[in-house]
Amino acid sequence: FGLRGNPVVICVSLMASWGMVLAAIVAPDAFFGLAAESKRWLTSSFTWLFIASQNVWVFFIIYIALNKQFGELKLGHIDTKPEYSTVGWFFMMFGSAGVGTGLFYYGVGEPILHLTYNRYAAKSYLTYNERSQEAMNLTFY
Repeated sequence: FGLRGNPVVICVSLMASWGMVLAAIVAPDAFFGLAAESKRWLTSSFTWLFIASQNVWVFFIIYIALNKQFGELKLGHIDTKPEYSTVGWFFMMFGSAGVGTGLFYYGVGEPILHLTYNRYAAKSYLTYNERSQEAMNLTFY
């Protein structure tokens, strides 16, 4: 196929992936119980790391945008005139990709999240269609 890769990394990754799949098939209760407990521990122990990494990323983007060294970097031949301004290029690189990823990922995931976990989900006086509409309203808000 013309693909190259590190055979050790590929084999270890495949064994770990298939091991998790087999564990979920053989002992689903134990596997999903351990997965839920691991998620609880990770989110309670490392939420600060996630927030700090996002702050570092924002400051890194601002540094790149304001640094003259990167502003004079050419991505083509020496005599080529830039097709877009620096500000336009910056927003295309860092703005559009994030918005597109968010729309594709959260476009489906967020309404489903609000359908299953919202303040109306535990109340039995709403029908499924009403809860679905409320989930869409929460998503759009």
